[in-house]
Order: sequence, then structure tokens, then C-alpha cells
Amino acid sequence: MVLSNLFVPFAVFYMHQPLKLHYLRAALCLLGAVYFVLPRLRARVTPHTLAQ
Repeated sequence: MVLSNLFVPFAVFYMHQPLKLHYLRAALCLLGAVYFVLPRLRARVTPHTLAQ
């Protein structure tokens, strides 16, 4: 999310690009990648912990 927080102002203010829905989609893809790469995050949210 930090990467998209840095990229969006750069694209909008410096490159004079309009704010697009693609930026939100890219941020969601980055969050999904972090979720699947870091197994610690997946270990916290399991059906066992949700049932408690």
C-alpha cells in the first residue's frame, strides 16, 4: 500500500495524469500479493481462529 501511496501523488501531480480506478485495483493487487507471500498473515486468520 505504501508503494501506491507514493505512486498516486507522483502520477497525478507531477505527470498530470487523472486519478483512475486502475490505481485502486493496483493497490488491491499489491495487498493480495503481500497476503499470499507472507505466510504469517495467513496463519493469523484461519477457520480455527475465526471459530473462537
